[in-house]
Amino acid sequence: MGKSSKLCLNVLWGLVFVPSLPTALFANDAQLTVRSERPLQAESEAAALEPFETPISGFFIRNHHDVPVVDPEKHVIRIQGLVENPISLTIADLSALPQKSFYAVLECSGNKRSFQLPAAGGIQWEQGAAGNAEWTGVALRELLEKAKPQKNARFITVRGADKPALPSTPEFIRSIPIEKAYEPDSLLALKMNREPLPLLHGGPVRLVLPRWYGQNWIKWVTEINLTAEEDQGFYMKKAYRMPKKQLKVGEEWNSETGNPIQELLVQSLIVAPRSEERVAVGNYEVKGKAFSGFGTVVQVELSWDQGKTWHPARLSSVNPKGGWQEFDLVIPVKKKGLFRLLSRAKDSQGNIQPLKHNWNPSGYLRNAVDGVSFMAVEPKIAEGYSIYKNRCLMCHSEGLILSQPLKEIGWKKLIGKMKSFGAQITETEEPFLLAFLNSIKPRAKEVEQRVSYETESRKYRIDANGTTKDTRNLYELNCRSCHGVNGEGKIGPRLRGRLIPKYQFLTTVSQGKNSMPAFGEQLKQQEIEWIWAFLQRPED
Repeated sequence: MGKSSKLCLNVLWGLVFVPSLPTALFANDAQLTVRSERPLQAESEAAALEPFETPISGFFIRNHHDVPVVDPEKHVIRIQGLVENPISLTIADLSALPQKSFYAVLECSGNKRSFQLPAAGGIQWEQGAAGNAEWTGVALRELLEKAKPQKNARFITVRGADKPALPSTPEFIRSIPIEKAYEPDSLLALKMNREPLPLLHGGPVRLVLPRWYGQNWIKWVTEINLTAEEDQGFYMKKAYRMPKKQLKVGEEWNSETGNPIQELLVQSLIVAPRSEERVAVGNYEVKGKAFSGFGTVVQVELSWDQGKTWHPARLSSVNPKGGWQEFDLVIPVKKKGLFRLLSRAKDSQGNIQPLKHNWNPSGYLRNAVDGVSFMAVEPKIAEGYSIYKNRCLMCHSEGLILSQPLKEIGWKKLIGKMKSFGAQITETEEPFLLAFLNSIKPRAKEVEQRVSYETESRKYRIDANGTTKDTRNLYELNCRSCHGVNGEGKIGPRLRGRLIPKYQFLTTVSQGKNSMPAFGEQLKQQEIEWIWAFLQRPED
C-alpha cells in the first residue's frame, strides 16, 4: 500500500465489528509507510522527520489492538483504585482545566529493530518510529491530587479503549510508577501540534510521559487505577522488558526477570542525506536530530571513515518548549562513489551512543550510532536524481523504472512518452533527469547454466582476506543464477548500482525473503559481508 492510499481501518469494539472507519482518518498527503494494516502500524518517511515539528500526517503510528470507536462527547476517564476520592472526567471537564503545552519526543522502544542481526521478531521499524510533537493537556499530578491517592499507592495502572480481537488475547495495560505520574510534564493530552488529538494518535485523550519510551504513552485513556503493585498482565510482566545482564546472541531468557523499559536512551537520527541519496561532489550539509531521556544533548559528532575519526557538528540550543535538538555540519564530498556517514550523540549525563548495538531477543532499545549510505555523483546526476524522486516516483515504483534495460536513446523516448501522458518535466529539467537515468547500468545478457552447489563450490577457495576475486566468486556461486552476471537483475531484482544498507542485506541473505531461500547455514556472516561489499564497490 502506497503512502497516498486511503486506508480502510477495520475495528473491533468489544464484540461489535465495525466494517470501517472513514478513510479521511489517513491523510491523503500522509508521509507514512504502512508496516501492518491490522493492527495499524505506520512508520514516518524520511521527509516527515526533517522539520523540527513532525507533522501529524507523517507522525508514526503504533497500535497493539484495533483502533477503537470513540465518541469524544461521551468519553469518560475514571481515576480510581487506591484513592480517597474516585473521580470521573469527561473531555469537556478536562478542557475546562488549566492547560500546558510543550514539545516532547515520542519513540517506540523497537525503533531501528530491522537493523539488528540476527534479526528479532516484531515490527521491522527502520528509523521512522520516532517523532517530535507539541502536546497540550492537563497535568496528571493535578488530577491525582484531586483523587487523593492512598499511602500504599505506588503505581498508576492505565487502560485504554482499544480492545483485543479475541477474549483470550491480553489487553494492553501499563503500570507507571507514581513518581513519574507526579512529574510536572506528565500529561493527559488533548491536543497534538495545536489540533484536537487525532483518533489514530490516541484521541480524544492519551497519556504523555516525556523522556520515556512510547509503550508507556497509553492511547484512548479510559481508566487510571492507583495500585500497590504492577499490573500482572502480559504487556507489563513479559513484554517491554530488558535483560539485567547482556545476553549472548541467541541466548534464551525469562523476560519476567528483566527490567521494564522506561527512559529514552541517547539517540541521533540523520535526516539529510537520506538513504540511497545521490549527492553532488563538493560540500554537503548534513542535518539530523538528537535526543535523550537522561538529559539534554551536549554533543553530536559525525564520521565518514567508519568511526576512525569524528568531527563535531553544530548543535542547536535547547528549545525552551522542549523536544529534540537539531544538528548540522557541512562535510567535504571529494570524490564519486559510495559513502557511509555515521552520527553519535552525547547527553549531559555522559551517555554516548555506542558503535555497536547489544543484541537482545526483542530488538529493543537500538541506540547504536546512526548511519546512512549515499552515493556521491556528478552535480548534473544529483540534480537529475532529485527530479526523478519528485516527478517519476509520484506515479511509478522505483523498481519499475530502474529495471528498464535502456540506453540514452531509450530513456529519451521514455521521458517523451511520460511527458505526453502528463508528467510535469520541463525542458530545463529533462537533461538532468536524462543524465541520472543514463547513469543506471543496463542489464547484461547471459545464457543460464544450471549446476549444483556442491559441484561449483569445489572451484572456489575463499581466504581470510576476502579479495576482489574471492568476493566475485562468492557472488557468482550463490547469486548469479537469479540476479545476473553483474547483479543487474534477472529472476530476482537488480542488486548492482543500488545502495543497500548492510544490515538489511545481511538479514535478508541470512534468513531469506519471499521466494529467496535463506543462506545462513551455507554462508558465514563474513562471506555475506564480502558479497555486499562486491555489490557496493565503485563502478568498474
